[in-house]
Amino acid sequence: MPDLSPTSISVKGSIEVTVSGRVKKLAGLALVAFLATGCSAQLPGAAGVVGDARVSNASLDDAVTETQTALVDLNQKPVPVATLTQQNLTRLVTSELLAVAAQRRNIVVTAGDVDREIATAERQSGADALKAGLASQRGVPPSAIPSFARDVLIEQALAQSLAPGQTGQAQVDAVGLYLGVLSKELDIRISPRYGTWDAKQLTLGPVPNNLSTVVAPAVTAPPSGFPAPVAP
Repeated sequence: MPDLSPTSISVKGSIEVTVSGRVKKLAGLALVAFLATGCSAQLPGAAGVVGDARVSNASLDDAVTETQTALVDLNQKPVPVATLTQQNLTRLVTSELLAVAAQRRNIVVTAGDVDREIATAERQSGADALKAGLASQRGVPPSAIPSFARDVLIEQALAQSLAPGQTGQAQVDAVGLYLGVLSKELDIRISPRYGTWDAKQLTLGPVPNNLSTVVAPAVTAPPSGFPAPVAP
């Protein structure tokens, strides 16, 4: 992991620079503009960055739009756009995080594994009810169900790998701790317009209201597995 600690720079000698009042004023305005936009310039076209992987604004917008359409088609109550955005960006970032975890822990989930997981869930609740539950409870659009199922299987395998022979809360804690550390190592960054990444909760936090204070959200880590059936 690269050293991200602040770098101390020592400058010997002094440089005297004369700057007019007008130039000083313009420089001050430029600084204000930079502070107002935060780090958004560092993530052009991206809603979030996980290591070398980027979650594009377009993919996030498409996911939110598809979920909204699915909610209407499946006769579900509408969900606020802000909520769908938070859910989908958290899901997309977490998916990239789990992909890295799977590679490092030698976890392999095949297309057949994903198909069987979905088929089992559909037998339990019905295909439309599964779509309705994922869209209304998790904000997952229908086209992302295979990806969601893959992430569920990776998380289950990761729990067994990190806490073999244990069950319940011990495995949940092990996975949360591992992914939290990995979040920091990969330097997950979120475009300021969407909020901040909470490595402890493994979810998207609120948009900061200033440059020095970020209030941690009162949320829990994204739930695992498929949701309870919801009748369309």
